[in-house]
Amino acid sequence: GGGGLRLRFWIWNDPVFTGGHWVPEMMEIAGGDYTMCEKGDRSIEWSKERVIEYDPDVIVSGPCGFDVDRAEADTKDFIRKNSWFAELRAVRNGRLYVADGNSYFARPGPRLVQGTGILAACLYGEKVAEELGERLCPSKGFRRLVI
Repeated sequence: GGGGLRLRFWIWNDPVFTGGHWVPEMMEIAGGDYTMCEKGDRSIEWSKERVIEYDPDVIVSGPCGFDVDRAEADTKDFIRKNSWFAELRAVRNGRLYVADGNSYFARPGPRLVQGTGILAACLYGEKVAEELGERLCPSKGFRRLVI
């Protein structure tokens, strides 16, 4: 890892899949420590035990193909069905976010820059989001999930 906050980004809830392909590079640029897979690797399934062992500081759920509202609904449903998830450090500390995976993470293109801004805001807070501004960190693309 790079010594930053440990971030967990998933592109699917059940089963849990990591963000692969370009997502590790986005995490690095955003300043996070993302060791769930290597740059360029495909997204891979992670077991409950592996997620618990990883115990990230920040979690971003951006399911592939879903906007932020659908990401929130599916993530809440996942949490209802998986009580162990509430014990993770990120969830206990209020550092769980949902994001528009369809717009900012699932497809290669210029919007990945905005996705990187979203990750930086999730990692480092509102001040970073304000400094980046709407153009680089669109507020409609993510939100903190309170459970």
